[in-house]
Amino acid sequence: MKYLSVVVVLCVLFVTGCASVPQQQNVDLNLNLIPKEQKIGLYVSPLPKITTSFPGAGCLLCLGAAALANSSLTKQVETFQAEELAKTKANITQQLKAKGYDVVVIDTLIPAKKLAKIKPVAGSTIAKNYSAYKTQHNVDQLLVVNFLTVGVVRQYSSYVPVSAPQASVSAQFYMIDTARNSYSLYAPINLVKSADGEWDAPPTFPAMTNAFYQAEEEAVDSLKKPFN
Repeated sequence: MKYLSVVVVLCVLFVTGCASVPQQQNVDLNLNLIPKEQKIGLYVSPLPKITTSFPGAGCLLCLGAAALANSSLTKQVETFQAEELAKTKANITQQLKAKGYDVVVIDTLIPAKKLAKIKPVAGSTIAKNYSAYKTQHNVDQLLVVNFLTVGVVRQYSSYVPVSAPQASVSAQFYMIDTARNSYSLYAPINLVKSADGEWDAPPTFPAMTNAFYQAEEEAVDSLKKPFN
């Protein structure tokens, strides 16, 4: 009985701890609040390989089975070209310069483990000191677009598909004031698009192909919108 009580207490603490993890709320960018003399550092990650992924197919055998079952789709997806997403760095740079800002392109982010820890300010989940970017790159704002997935995802439960494939574009998208360690912008991209009609139409999968390019177009619009 004593053992059971301890287990219950530990479970309650675990659940409470998970529930107490703060979730960062979206922050809309207001360029009117950012003085024109401030320099904006811009980091845009390379695009990941455009391919299929199978969340939920956790074991190697499960993943192999999923890959085999969707091999024709993967072959088509890997012909996709995200040419508009590839212009993200140029697009944002042009937009900001047109607004009168000095843009500093940053090729590599400082590893998070090298940033000093801080206590987050009210309403923020930032627990690192980003003033290092002011010191190292002389920027007042750090703008990051970090692409995570570009392609098609299909949810699995072990060996079993539990959804139809969906086009997917996801990215971290935020701007941090390096003096205040607070978000000037926080708007993660998490786009999924289902095929309009029958998706399983090899070898060219036209409906799935259309869904991908619709997702790309919407992602491009989302990345441009804060700077219009």
